[in-house]
Amino acid sequence: MSDCFKPMAPFLEGAFVKVGMAVQGLSMNIQTEEQIIKATMTTNGSLSPYYSLGFKNSYYGNSGFGYGFGITYLDSYALDQATTRNEQTVNADLGTYVTTSMYAIQPSFFFDRS
Repeated sequence: MSDCFKPMAPFLEGAFVKVGMAVQGLSMNIQTEEQIIKATMTTNGSLSPYYSLGFKNSYYGNSGFGYGFGITYLDSYALDQATTRNEQTVNADLGTYVTTSMYAIQPSFFFDRS
């Protein structure tokens, strides 16, 4: 092991990687400073790649209660724009789109009966 990684070894021991697809929905309002909504971008049930690095779970003594945390990255996008005509709102692909990236730290607390 490289000397550069030795300080990180305790954190990476027991770590795991998740790669998959997430089903996501996104609704984003585009508005002015006066809070007037100019456009609403939406998507429902689209697939997005999902990447996560989880770290080894830790337990409180022999109780079965524990905690862990991970780091997640997810891309989201909205391809449809909500438009209103004749008091009816419909979602249409007008050639505009919005992309977002999410980075998150995910703490978790759990109970393991095994």
